[in-house]
Amino acid sequence: MVTKVLQRMNCWICGAVADSREHKFKRSDLVRSSTTWAPGDQPYIVGGGGLHRIQSPNSRIATFGKVLCGDCNSARTQPFDRAYETFSKWVNDAQDGIMTMSHLDFTAIYGTDFRASVLNLQRYFIKHLGCRLASDHYEIPADLARSLWIEPVSSFGISLARSRVLGEIPARGPAILGNHALFGTYSQSSGTTRGPYITGVVVGYVDVIIRYAFPDRYPWEGDPVDHDTSTVRLGLYEGPGSGGHLADGLLPQSGQSRKFRIGDVELTIPVLSPDHLRFILSLEPPQPGLTFEQNIERRLRISHAILSPFFPDMTAQFLEENLSIPDTDALWRVVFPSKQ
Repeated sequence: MVTKVLQRMNCWICGAVADSREHKFKRSDLVRSSTTWAPGDQPYIVGGGGLHRIQSPNSRIATFGKVLCGDCNSARTQPFDRAYETFSKWVNDAQDGIMTMSHLDFTAIYGTDFRASVLNLQRYFIKHLGCRLASDHYEIPADLARSLWIEPVSSFGISLARSRVLGEIPARGPAILGNHALFGTYSQSSGTTRGPYITGVVVGYVDVIIRYAFPDRYPWEGDPVDHDTSTVRLGLYEGPGSGGHLADGLLPQSGQSRKFRIGDVELTIPVLSPDHLRFILSLEPPQPGLTFEQNIERRLRISHAILSPFFPDMTAQFLEENLSIPDTDALWRVVFPSKQ
């Protein structure tokens, strides 16, 4: 796959100076999610291992970094934003009534001339994915920006699925805003993360699954959205019994569990944030040429850095007494479940 790496201060779409921030959630979603913005009336963002309050529609936690130029974040992509806002309003207005729908009718959202709007909806999610990749300093596929202007959208797809839960949390509706974990392929030799990619967005009672060159699918997913087709089958996720989910850090058909045992203690490893992952990857890894003791020390340091933010009882001494070399390898595979 041909990819390109853009400097942080360049717009990932056109290459101009990046001086504009895209919202992780559209401002219209944020405004809809609260009427007063008082502490008891603030929406939550799902991520980083829990729920976090958003204090205002302009809160920094609700935006990506400066990865777009002003023109690309406004005039050039405004039709994409408008298509998403119409979709989001319709889905949120339907509330949990959408749980009874086996299919979504785009003519009910966009009218009989739905094709251009559905294509722009797909392009909105391309824009969203590109901003996430740029903000997390992941490699951006060379054809991703071009996909904003061509038809069909190459190597990219979205599907829609109904759900009443976020992981194991029975929480849905306009006050719950969330982006699911973003998974790519980490290259240990180059120290970069590249495609294929898969991630998702929470819109009311709907999960939008976003993929780039990622062929595997969850059993509960809906059909791929096609802008030439007026209806699309909705998937249905009803909790862990439905299979793996991005919210659990599980990839389609991976068979990879995030459960990890140390001694008599069983842990479920949360999905690490991009900053946490970058810190882990900055640590010196075990390698040939070091003594056995030096390699053990590096393995323990990495394992402690992974676990200690989530599990304070996992002290360096506890890990030294209970963690084996195969355990450290297994922990690494849980944290980096994508194919190498």
